[in-house]
Amino acid sequence: MELTIVQPDNLTIIDKTPQRVDLSGFGLPTNFWPLQWRVTDGEVEYTDQPNEHITTLPGWTLPIIEEHQRLTEEQAICQEKQAREAVFLVNGSARQERIQQQKITRIKQEQQRINNFVMEQM
Repeated sequence: MELTIVQPDNLTIIDKTPQRVDLSGFGLPTNFWPLQWRVTDGEVEYTDQPNEHITTLPGWTLPIIEEHQRLTEEQAICQEKQAREAVFLVNGSARQERIQQQKITRIKQEQQRINNFVMEQM
């Protein structure tokens, strides 16, 4: 997994998928700037001390990762719903057009029957 957390921007990126996450409630170190993790190791940058090379993710990243996953799943569900609604609208419009054409055809047929009846009576 690749992970980037940028505290000042409330930005979390996991495997190139960005999410805005309000990081204020996650108990991050106050001097933390970004964390960058690439599969097996990474780096934590601080505002007031040298960067720290890490080989395990800090415990405070787990709830952030879970929130990112929740938001990503929620976003996917919303996009899927919008796609279904778009298909429905397209199909709904096509259905309405088909119904309208059927009505026009029935009216024409009825008019033809009336015309035939009138012609027979003459």
